[in-house]
Formats: sequence, structure tokens, C-alpha cells
Amino acid sequence: MLKAVIVKKTNSAPPFVHDLVRLAEKAGIVLDDKNKTDLSEISTFNIAARYDDYKLQFAKKATKVFSAKYIKCTGGLLVWLQKHL
Repeated sequence: MLKAVIVKKTNSAPPFVHDLVRLAEKAGIVLDDKNKTDLSEISTFNIAARYDDYKLQFAKKATKVFSAKYIKCTGGLLVWLQKHL
């Protein structure tokens, strides 16, 4: 969704990065502290999925409660980001 906002606002291809805070900044979106913290945390999920050591640590961290929290959080962020499209 962030990359779609970048394309809409800049009429150019988005950068090849997965740092959601950086993408939001590139999109010209002003983040409050909560959104910045949430996007920063969610960005770590991508890194955790790439390397075996991190996968194991992340698998232990991703309890049902943790997962439900971030599914809800991500849904809220997507609704918020749609307003920028």
C-alpha cells in the first residue's frame, strides 16, 4: 500500500526497500509516534523471515496473541493508508 501511495504521488516506481517507515517518508506521509512504531516493528517481520536464526526467534515470538495484535494493527494501517490514495 505504501508503494502504491509513492507511485500515485511521484508518478514513478517505488524504491526497492522493505523499510516501511522509510517508504512512508518517501510517500510524504507524516507519521505519528504510534504509526511509526508499528511500521518499524512490522518491517522487522520481513527481515526475520529471511534468515534461519531469525526465523526461529520470530516463530517463538509469534504467539497467537502477538499475531492477532499485528493482524489487527496491519488492518488499521491499511485503512489509514487508503486515505492517501
